[in-house]
Amino acid sequence: AGESSFRSFMIAVQRCASSVAYLQQYFSNTISRLLLPVDGAHPSACEDMGSAVSVVEAAAHKGLLQCIDTVMCEVERLLSSEQKATDYRSPDDGAAPDHRPTNACIRIVAYLSRVLEVAFSALEGLNKQSFLTELGNRLHKGLLNHWQKFTFSPSGGLRLKRDITEYGEFVRSFNAPSIDEKFELLGM
Repeated sequence: AGESSFRSFMIAVQRCASSVAYLQQYFSNTISRLLLPVDGAHPSACEDMGSAVSVVEAAAHKGLLQCIDTVMCEVERLLSSEQKATDYRSPDDGAAPDHRPTNACIRIVAYLSRVLEVAFSALEGLNKQSFLTELGNRLHKGLLNHWQKFTFSPSGGLRLKRDITEYGEFVRSFNAPSIDEKFELLGM
């Protein structure tokens, strides 16, 4: 859900960041030097440039938060539609417990892998780290809230631990130690 819009927005953010970087470089290397001899023009132009960049950054930040909202809505939809009450309980028919990740977990990790592929290439530095940390925090919270709706058998607890391991392995790609720690604590 929203994958093409997400991809388009990430590409737009990447292009915008490049354009702002070029503008700042041109301002610094050319315009700023021309304004130095003009009394008061240089500080005023620097202030205006800073304000303009702040407006662009705020718009990008707002859009990135909306992207996270979109991603989390789809994660919640997948959890609601794919997670079965029996996923974390012992089989009634005496069959051996299933220690594979649940279908919900598999589908969510696949979805996140697809949509975040473009985010990994489009975002850089602190923007990327901030985006992934916020997404990781929201994913952690969403999963905790979801799992609180279930009762677990001992073998179901092992299956939950398997899901937690899958999610934890996926979020390691975020390179966000605080998120890694949250998922590691869940698996204990």
